[in-house]
Amino acid sequence: MGHGYVSFVLSAVLLKLFHEGLGKPDRNSELDKLLGKIPYLNGGLFEVHQLEEKYDSTLQIPDAAFEQVFNFFDEYDWHLDDRPLRNQNEINPDVLGYIFEKYINQKQMGAYYTKEDITEYISRNTILPFLFDRAEKGCKVAFKPEGAVWALLRENPDHYIYPAVRHGVDLELPTEIAAGINDVSQRGGWNKSATDGFALPTETWREHVARRKRCLDLRQKLAAGEVTQINDLITYNLDIRQFAQDVITSCESSDLLKAFYQAIEQVSVLDPTCGSGAFCLRR
Repeated sequence: MGHGYVSFVLSAVLLKLFHEGLGKPDRNSELDKLLGKIPYLNGGLFEVHQLEEKYDSTLQIPDAAFEQVFNFFDEYDWHLDDRPLRNQNEINPDVLGYIFEKYINQKQMGAYYTKEDITEYISRNTILPFLFDRAEKGCKVAFKPEGAVWALLRENPDHYIYPAVRHGVDLELPTEIAAGINDVSQRGGWNKSATDGFALPTETWREHVARRKRCLDLRQKLAAGEVTQINDLITYNLDIRQFAQDVITSCESSDLLKAFYQAIEQVSVLDPTCGSGAFCLRR
């Protein structure tokens, strides 16, 4: 590494990228020529630091100061996707949003780190229904109550009921628990923890019986063809992502496939409470 090379790159490219590119909404032709098309990231992460304002051009950082930083980063494997981490030294882009939202003034900025399970739940139950609604406008015949789309639910109800909901519901209940289903006076042991094979973590027999009834009712409802609206999959907490995948992979109509393709092309997402913007960047 040549003497002063990193400092040159820092001043000539990186500072322009951070302060003028990512940190300011206004651009000029020279900046676009240097950096290309990059997004403006609001939130203050790339604003000029107080030390930079105070010392300006007199602030010089030798290359040696960066070597330890580079050596530290080289210890990790960086992935530009959301794949599950397999080793302790793997990092994906989520860490940037987490660090930013962890240390900024959260009350003032209104930025909080949203875990992946929550963002996945929000995305799944907003984007997918939109795609189905838009696809239905382009191919109405496929979405008739007796059509091919809803036939998937009738033919294999359990495929769209989450495993946690189905856990243990097909096992025969112990005699003392079954006795209380139709006779309230026999429910003395219902508040005890359910046994292995029946129970989800911390679940009591009363909770298991309630989940069991809901699951069996839902299975019957699907098999009878009573679910013919995409929003019903959200209401009944069904696996809408699996359903969307199966509808597309199993469709035999080119019109239906084209309708989904056009819906995906036209979709846009607004998240007015996006915190630091990390969620927006991921999605």
